[in-house]
Amino acid sequence: MIDIHIHVIPEVDDGADHIEEAMEMIDIAARQGVDAFIATPHSSAFDFEPNNVRRQYNLLRGSAARRKKPVQICMGAEILCFESDMDEILHLLRNGAYPTMNGTRYVLAEFFSNASRNAIIYCLHRFLEAGYCPIMAHAERYRNLDLQTARALHEEGVLIQINVYSVEEEAYTLIKNRVRSFLDNRLVDFAGSDAHGVGHRPPSYLPGIEYMYSHYDHAYVDAILEENPRSLLMA
Repeated sequence: MIDIHIHVIPEVDDGADHIEEAMEMIDIAARQGVDAFIATPHSSAFDFEPNNVRRQYNLLRGSAARRKKPVQICMGAEILCFESDMDEILHLLRNGAYPTMNGTRYVLAEFFSNASRNAIIYCLHRFLEAGYCPIMAHAERYRNLDLQTARALHEEGVLIQINVYSVEEEAYTLIKNRVRSFLDNRLVDFAGSDAHGVGHRPPSYLPGIEYMYSHYDHAYVDAILEENPRSLLMA
């Protein structure tokens, strides 16, 4: 699997607290079959200390290489979106202040769980109009994103990322049902752990992966876990 959503860069957001925790997160993921990551700090990390993010990203890659970790690590960002901020967000993307996913035209877009349906649609349309390909981060969390809206956005070019643990381990039934509904309707394009550490929300993949392979066409699951994200790494 390739994990396109993980907070593994140490000391930049609410993810890994230090480099040793980041290394342990990589080890936990690798033992479950993950061989590549797109590290996705919250966009606020780039607002406050962009040089620190780059410095810590280089530290992460250097430490993984020195310790001979068999993984590829690329840079991305999880961009929190509000209607009122879209002009500024697009400006920051254009000038490189916010990274896209490994330098591609793909952008990982996040919303608050209570974001309105109209706000989600507006922000994602703005990305499309600007020539970006938005990936909706952990789409199963958005309580106002109904299946019909998700399908319409998907048909327009919006891609959908789910958190793997939501498929089987998520404690909230509504979220679990929503993510399975997206899978049932073949709306899912990518998966991630959205891991934030070792103690709180550690990398967890296998229960969700096993559920997916036992309930869905294997070619569809292969595309979600490996083939689609592989295209992001080949930029």
